[in-house]
Amino acid sequence: MSQPVLHTERQLAAFDARNSPAGLLARYARGRVSHFVTRHWLTLSGAATLVVLSDWRIGLLAIFLALMGEAVDCLYLRKLPDRLVDKSAYELAYRRSSVTAGFQAVTIASCVTLADFAATPGQASLVALSYLTGAAINAGMVYPFHPGAAKVRLTVYALTLLGHFAIDIARMGGWVPRHGYDILAAIMLLYTVRSYIGFIVAGHDREASHSRALLLGKLAEERVGHDLAFKEREASQLSLVARHANDSVILSDADSRILWVNEAFTRITGYTLEDAVGKTPADVLNAPGTDPDTCQRIAQARAAGLPCREEVLNATKDGRLIWVEANIVPVLNAEGGVETIVAIERDITAAKEQERLLAEAKLAAEDGARAKADFLATMSHEIRTPMNGIIGMAELLAETSMSKDQKLFAETIRSSAASLL
Repeated sequence: MSQPVLHTERQLAAFDARNSPAGLLARYARGRVSHFVTRHWLTLSGAATLVVLSDWRIGLLAIFLALMGEAVDCLYLRKLPDRLVDKSAYELAYRRSSVTAGFQAVTIASCVTLADFAATPGQASLVALSYLTGAAINAGMVYPFHPGAAKVRLTVYALTLLGHFAIDIARMGGWVPRHGYDILAAIMLLYTVRSYIGFIVAGHDREASHSRALLLGKLAEERVGHDLAFKEREASQLSLVARHANDSVILSDADSRILWVNEAFTRITGYTLEDAVGKTPADVLNAPGTDPDTCQRIAQARAAGLPCREEVLNATKDGRLIWVEANIVPVLNAEGGVETIVAIERDITAAKEQERLLAEAKLAAEDGARAKADFLATMSHEIRTPMNGIIGMAELLAETSMSKDQKLFAETIRSSAASLL
């Protein structure tokens, strides 16, 4: 019988599905779409800064570029979970979502570049570094769910940072001391971003591993509880069956000492549970006429841990002799030794009596058949001998001189005698 699917087993299956490559990609898509508005507070604040401090047209262009990149990315991701029907669909969706992530990163990088050109040389360096750092952190947060998209975004932002320094150096007409400080700040920010992404990835892996371990432990406990409850129900059912069975049921320990007997045992043998406990079945039931060879075969099977079936002559408490068909099954422990012996004994006294009567009837029938055969053989011999004489004399008589009627009479005697023979 197959085991039912447990509640924790369904939870574990759902957990594995959520943390599979396809599950993580679906979670990435849903997370990007659901946090669409949240991500744009930083974009809008930067655009507002450009409107106030630089040119409103550049600010509006930055908003348009940022929204366009997010729109393209989210429009594709919106229906991505429904497309993950098989491995090939997952691989295609993974590649395409990496491309839309790269496009979204390019639009953010364009906004930073616009800020560079809108400000005087060196004026927007801190803003550019801050926005690129925020974008990189945002990209790193989804690394556990979509490493491809995160890597594409981080690559775009790294190239944008290099472009920022190249543009600034070119606009300043060469290297100035401030560039050294800016590069040192960029290195520190890169280290911070890298550490943060490492922390995010390690935390996600640790949480997933811990959660799965908890589910596995809970599943193990649930299975043990289920198995225990199942075994208790099974034991209860078996106990009811054994208690109300028509055949005797005897439970013994490894030394054949009786532990329990059912009501049928008492009804058939007259011995109660109190009479039998602690004794062996042989001590309680064997009669003077019990076959020693049968007892020896039962003992050998028990020692070998093998089941056996024997017909045994027993004696009841009131001295009646009964025949039982004993089916004896040793129950083995984990080490292979005998732990319990289950014996089911059926009263076959009536069947043995019927067998005896049938055997006697067969012998009587065989004796009658032999007597009949002897009688027929004797009668055949006794009739054949004088009949041959009658036939011979009739033939001799027919050869003498007789009248026509006499010859007819002699021939009738001969033919009749031949027919009788």
